[in-house]
Amino acid sequence: MADNYAMRCVVEGYNSADGTKAFRHVERMDADKEGHCRQIEINADEGIYNILIWCDHTNINEPDRDLHYNTDNLHTVTVMPDDYIGTIPSKEASCTAVSSLSLDCGMTSTVEAFLNRPLASYRIISTDVERYIRMRELHPDKYPPIEDIKVDVRYEFFIISSFNVDTGRPNDSANGIGYSFKPCPAEGAIISNTVMLGGDMIFASDSDSSVTLTIEIKSTTGQTISRATGLKIDYRRGYETTVTGNFLTLGVASGGIQIDTSWREDIIIRF
Repeated sequence: MADNYAMRCVVEGYNSADGTKAFRHVERMDADKEGHCRQIEINADEGIYNILIWCDHTNINEPDRDLHYNTDNLHTVTVMPDDYIGTIPSKEASCTAVSSLSLDCGMTSTVEAFLNRPLASYRIISTDVERYIRMRELHPDKYPPIEDIKVDVRYEFFIISSFNVDTGRPNDSANGIGYSFKPCPAEGAIISNTVMLGGDMIFASDSDSSVTLTIEIKSTTGQTISRATGLKIDYRRGYETTVTGNFLTLGVASGGIQIDTSWREDIIIRF
C-alpha cells in the first residue's frame, strides 16, 4: 500500500431496544508486524448495543474524510459515482456486525470481531501484446505505445452501489457508473506478453452475480483503437474473476474472450 494511504475503522453503536444511534467512533488503525490491527477503545454509556464495524482506507493526511466509500451511515455504505475509480489496493474494505453487546459501566468489555470482505473483484487482461506491437510497427500513427493508451470502462446496466453492514448484504444499485484505467503489467513489474486493461472491486452478495460492461481503448488523441460491448463478467463475493482476450486488437485478431471463474479458496483479506 502506498505511503499516502492509511487504514481506518468506523464503529457505530445502536441501542438494541429502539435502534437509535448511540455513538460513532472513527479511528486510524496501525497494524503490527504480523498484519494484525491493534485494539480500538470506545467509551459508551451502559446499555445493550448492536455494533457495526467498517474498515477501509483514507488519505493519510485526512483520516476522517471518506476516500472511496461514503460511510455517513453504516446501514448504507455507498460508492462515490462522481469520483469512481477501478481496482487499486486502497479500495479494499472489510466489515462486520456484533449484535446485543452488553456494556456495564463498572466493567471493561473486550470483543473480538472477525471482519468479512463485502467485495468481489475482477481483472481484464489482454493477451495480444505481441500482435499489437507488430501492428504498431506497421502503423505507428494509428497505434500508440501501450503505456500511452487510455482505457474507458462503462457498466452498461445497474451495479450494486450500497452495502448494509448490519445485514451483511447490498441494499441499492445505480447505473451510469464507469471508470478510466491506465494499462499496467498483468504480472510482475513490466508489461510483457500480457497487459491489464481494467479491473474493479464491487459490492457483492453471498450469491453469484454478474455485471455487463463496455471497454473502449483509445489513443492519446481520443481515437478509438478497439471496443468491446456486452462483456458479461460473473463474480462472487470474496473472490476474483479473471477475463482474458485479444482486447488490444479486437476486430483485427482472431481469438475469443475467456472468463475464468474457477475461483480459488485462498482469498486473503488485507486487514
